[in-house]
Amino acid sequence: MDDLTFLKSLKDRSPEKDAMDAIRAGRIKFLGIGGYASTVPGIDDKLCFVDRHFVDIIPGTGDVIASESDHNLLKIAKEYAYKYNILIKGEFAGTPPAYCLRNK
Repeated sequence: MDDLTFLKSLKDRSPEKDAMDAIRAGRIKFLGIGGYASTVPGIDDKLCFVDRHFVDIIPGTGDVIASESDHNLLKIAKEYAYKYNILIKGEFAGTPPAYCLRNK
């Protein structure tokens, strides 16, 4: 599946279901948004350190936005990652994927 097709598929997927499936399978990785400085939506980088080995960048995300459609897909990806990461963080807070000063 190419990056654009993958990004479009996110609007029909459930981040909650996908996160719970990942937790049950023992896949303890967060979802990141690519770019010059990648981000991990839902994780406050002032309170938490996330090891980059525990982050999968969502394909097709980054700093280059060529159209309104790209902007909308990036927004969908960020919202999806946020919801997904909140559940992953709640399950694994304080373990190697994310060391947080407090679980916020």
